[in-house]
Amino acid sequence: MTTAAQEELHELFRYTPEQVSITPVLPIVLAVPQGDLQDGPTVFEGVVADALGCLKAADMSGLEAIVRTMQELSAPNLWLSSALRWLLLMLELEHDNRRAQRYLVEWLGTLVQPIWSTLESAVEAVSVDEGMFGDDAQAFQEILLAQREILSLPDSDTWLSGRLNGVAATLAASYQAVGRGDLLPTLKAALADALATGKAEPLLLWLNAQLPEEADSQATATVKAAPVRNGLIEAATESKFGRRAEDAYTGPKTLKVDQDKIDNLMNLIGEMVVAKNSLPYLAGRAETQYGVRELAREIKTQYAVINRIAEEMQGAIMQVRMMPVSFIFQRFPRLVRDTSRKLGKEVNLVLEGENTEADKNIVEALADPLIHIVRNSLDHGIETPEIRRAAGKPSAGRLTICATQEADRVYIEISDDGKGINPDVIKRKAYEKGIIDEVTMERLTDQEAVNLVFAAGFSTVEVVSDLSGRGVGMDVVRNAVEKVNGTVRLESEVGKGTLIRLSLPLSMAVTNVMIVESDRQIFGVPMEMVVETVRVSRTAVSTIKKRRTTVLRGRIVPLLALNELLAIDAEPLTNGDDELATLVVRINDEHVGILVDDFRETVDIILKPMTGIIGGLGGYAGSALLGDGSVLMVLNPKELV
Repeated sequence: MTTAAQEELHELFRYTPEQVSITPVLPIVLAVPQGDLQDGPTVFEGVVADALGCLKAADMSGLEAIVRTMQELSAPNLWLSSALRWLLLMLELEHDNRRAQRYLVEWLGTLVQPIWSTLESAVEAVSVDEGMFGDDAQAFQEILLAQREILSLPDSDTWLSGRLNGVAATLAASYQAVGRGDLLPTLKAALADALATGKAEPLLLWLNAQLPEEADSQATATVKAAPVRNGLIEAATESKFGRRAEDAYTGPKTLKVDQDKIDNLMNLIGEMVVAKNSLPYLAGRAETQYGVRELAREIKTQYAVINRIAEEMQGAIMQVRMMPVSFIFQRFPRLVRDTSRKLGKEVNLVLEGENTEADKNIVEALADPLIHIVRNSLDHGIETPEIRRAAGKPSAGRLTICATQEADRVYIEISDDGKGINPDVIKRKAYEKGIIDEVTMERLTDQEAVNLVFAAGFSTVEVVSDLSGRGVGMDVVRNAVEKVNGTVRLESEVGKGTLIRLSLPLSMAVTNVMIVESDRQIFGVPMEMVVETVRVSRTAVSTIKKRRTTVLRGRIVPLLALNELLAIDAEPLTNGDDELATLVVRINDEHVGILVDDFRETVDIILKPMTGIIGGLGGYAGSALLGDGSVLMVLNPKELV
């Protein structure tokens, strides 16, 4: 038993949730008096009655005075003294729970252990007499009078036995709910007599014996006003027999749905996106081909409405697929603890933004890359306590994993305060492994050298272990992240630490692309890679080492013709001002200009991966179906350039 919060329990048992069952327990069931029952005095005559009177009058101070007086007259080791202490605690902590207080007061006169067997007994355990207050007592009496009205119906009905059994079941449940289960044997005997004689009289006599006269006079008018049909009473008042509004049954707030059904919904909304994209095409055709301008205008108006609804539906279904990144974060505390202990290091793990949400497929795809990054930080980044103290750092390293959301992207940063990455060591290791040649090693900048850790087969560890030296690590991270249209950025400072920033889309369902034209063909480019579109004058184009370049916003940008990249024998076209249409894209934090003939609109598409023989063409990210029925080939600029 524990008073810990649900979140703490789930965290504690996160690795064995299927073996844990958490059951809420009402604190009052712990109120079990203990002590000697043999030599205890009986409660003084009239004390219990006075205590019940104080309860009925809501005189809690008077009740407390009575209880304290009784406590002074009983030895501390007696059962009675223990029960009084429990009652005082109940008056303090359960001051509004009149039923439970009365229940315990009544048991004081019997010196018998109270039974809090279930939640219902703890809340509903009261006597039938004046112990019920206000609406509860009135509702109980109305139930009894309603059953008596049913028993007063003619006995000639063919459904008499069913009526008698129904009344008996209702009476049994009612008396049992108020703690008078001792009446059930006589009720059962009265029902047997009624069924044997074929008359309701035995059961009616039993019920009349239980009803006090004052209750009869108070509630008879209410029940008689209710019409009886087919042995059932239709309530003429708003009373629900004492059931409070909060007691009414409400259905579950959550619905468990198979993931395949959600994926099917995503596919359907994707098809709707394609279908709505055909409306602007139809509007243009109505205006240009058939000359019906008003119809074209109406189609465009309806397109705006359908587009808004489709976007809202897409957003709603995406929200269903969203899940917090805590799904993968929760495995890191144990991983860091075990790995750091194995390496003889002290590491403090800090998790931030665990409630940040992303598409389920994105979150699941992050699991393995993040494990690689965390292991690298523990093995290569954070130093041993001795080295850290010698460098003037705290003996315990700090590893921070932070998730944030900006617009339609999710960013995950993994940072440590370790020794950082030495670019000279990286260049030397890359040269020794044949990843770069001597000329390249000399001209590499520090940032370019640091990015060499993403090269396949690269490792700075001399001895292969289960953590490092296998040549499988950061290249796997980059490939996995790029597979879900994400990017990886690495920053490091020697002696200060390392930061790895993952940028990922919120969802992979619908892709926004810009359509460009080249040599009378159209191609798509993912919008997350597009920096800007600009027209560059031919006079602003320079040639450096046989490569066309230009200066945009103070930055030298290389220019590559899309026709040349796709092996199309045609020069890019210029407009009337002798300007080249240039699509500037971001590739590994570098800007590259792709020369095309013209820019088209941006559209939402459902990107289908390439399969079969053309699946090996890395220059294409996939294909999509446009609204006019044509197929759009979506480019992968990273592979093209």
